[in-house]
Amino acid sequence: MAMYVENAALEKAKNEIDAVSNNFKTKGTEFITTLTNTLSTFSGETKDILMQQKIGNSGSEVEESLAYFVETGIPNLISGLSQIIEANRQTIDESDHQLAEAISGKSV
Repeated sequence: MAMYVENAALEKAKNEIDAVSNNFKTKGTEFITTLTNTLSTFSGETKDILMQQKIGNSGSEVEESLAYFVETGIPNLISGLSQIIEANRQTIDESDHQLAEAISGKSV
């Protein structure tokens, strides 16, 4: 029973972390959209270079851009934690099953 409780807690944590990752991606997109809209009211070479080389556009695949960092990089980091928790949850579940088989002397 203790293994089941821990398994359920890990599954809940994984789901909550997935939700945080998705929320961060959404908020990152909103941030880039607001920033881009605000900066579009400015003019000049500095603004153009800043937008092209540092901020990027929403959905940017340029890893060095702020847009990529807040929409993809950070959500992927958070999602990676979720994947680690899920792998640990599966290991605990499999270990519990194997231990039960070993104790009973037969396949469960």
